[in-house]
Amino acid sequence: MMKRVIILGLIACSLLGASTFSVTAVDQISHVDSENDLMDYNFQSVDDNIPDIDIKEVSCEKNGKEITLSLKLVDEGQIQETDEYAYMIALTTDIEEYTALYSQGECEVSDSSFNILEDPEYSIVDGNEFQVTFDLSSSDEDCVSILGTTISPEFFIDICPNEEFLNVDTGGPYTGKPGEPIQFSGSIEDSSSDYEWYWDFGDGEISEEENPTHTYDEPGTYDVSAYVSDGVNEGVGSTTATITANGGTNSGDDKTDDSGSDLIMFIALIAIIAVAGIAVLIYVIRR
Repeated sequence: MMKRVIILGLIACSLLGASTFSVTAVDQISHVDSENDLMDYNFQSVDDNIPDIDIKEVSCEKNGKEITLSLKLVDEGQIQETDEYAYMIALTTDIEEYTALYSQGECEVSDSSFNILEDPEYSIVDGNEFQVTFDLSSSDEDCVSILGTTISPEFFIDICPNEEFLNVDTGGPYTGKPGEPIQFSGSIEDSSSDYEWYWDFGDGEISEEENPTHTYDEPGTYDVSAYVSDGVNEGVGSTTATITANGGTNSGDDKTDDSGSDLIMFIALIAIIAVAGIAVLIYVIRR
């Protein structure tokens, strides 16, 4: 399951490079978010009201070399300190990119070169606002864009400012046997553009075809996901592939990724995508 959380963070951060909101270098940026606008890991709207991840506002304020980032939840929300919740602020300046991640009651700030900044000052204000202050690499840096992302245990997310996501249909669930080719089928609702597809079959193999064929070697239940982009908008779809032995029984282990939270890996991967965008996401998927 943590794999889905990581992918969400990667895609959310890639919006910094593709977004059309302000690109003028300034000392302050603030975005107000709508309430009850949560999405699931397929970027589909959900009806669930989860104030503990529902963003009200994300902002940054620069004073000389010092920068303060803030992510504020709706009034009834509370910043949670378990490893099942994550609160992220990604900042792009005209010189550098920074990512601040708060989870498990701790905060880490990194730059685009994977350097962990020492001793950032962070606090929780009134229970529902996460603030972090640190020094930029140069006092000449100006803020260009900022993005806030939150994730809940149910794999619901909120992103501020909001962006348009593609509605990706991956078909399935799929079934088959070891060594038997399975035809996967992908589509986009209201398709009117040329899309790039990147399927992850859950066994370490990928495909860049829209409707690929894949063969599994071992029995098991595999998480399958597809990342889609038209160069402006993005989306993720998911399904499963259940592979049974010839005798009809599933003798393999469940291949669902449930490796648990790894804060260092999460922050490093987010830094990668913030710097290199979609191209690096492709690299990560191929690994």
